[in-house]
Amino acid sequence: SKGPVHWHTDFEVWDCGVEIELIDPKLPSNKVGSPLLHEHNDKEIHVEEAFFDARNVSLGAFFIVVGGDLHSDYLKFPTNDGVVERKNGDLCPDGQPGTLQVFLYKAGSFTQQKLPNPQDYIMTAEQKVPPGDCVIFEFGPLMENTDHLCQSYEVAKEKQNAQ
Repeated sequence: SKGPVHWHTDFEVWDCGVEIELIDPKLPSNKVGSPLLHEHNDKEIHVEEAFFDARNVSLGAFFIVVGGDLHSDYLKFPTNDGVVERKNGDLCPDGQPGTLQVFLYKAGSFTQQKLPNPQDYIMTAEQKVPPGDCVIFEFGPLMENTDHLCQSYEVAKEKQNAQ
C-alpha cells in the first residue's frame, strides 16, 4: 500500500430475505476484527494501516478476522444471536434451496455485478462511501440482481435523483 491507508467498503448480509448484522464489538474494544481490517458496528469494512499483500485486504480476509469465513458457495458469519452458516443448497425457511450470491456496486456506481469468487475481491481504495464499494451478500433463491443497496448508496442515489 506504500504506507498507511484508510479505506471503507459498505456491506449488508441477507439470509433468506432477512438482514443479519455482524456481532457487536465487546468493550473495551470499539471494533470487531483486527487493526488492519475491522468493523465498528456500522456495516462498513474499515481498512486501516499499511499492508504488503493485497490479499490481506480481500473480502475473504475480512471474514476470517471477524470470526467468519467466505467462499463462492459458503458463508460463515458471526451475529449477536450466534454464528450463521450457509452453503449452497441449504434450505430457507420457505423450503426453497438457497445459493450464496455476492453483488458489488463498485466505487460509486449504481450498476451491480455478481462476484464469482467473492473471497478474492480486493476492496476499492476509497476513504468515503460512496465512492467506495457497496457489497451485498445474499443467501437465497438464485437471481440475476439484488434489490438491496447499502444505505450510503441509497442516500447518494436520492440526492442524484433530486438534482
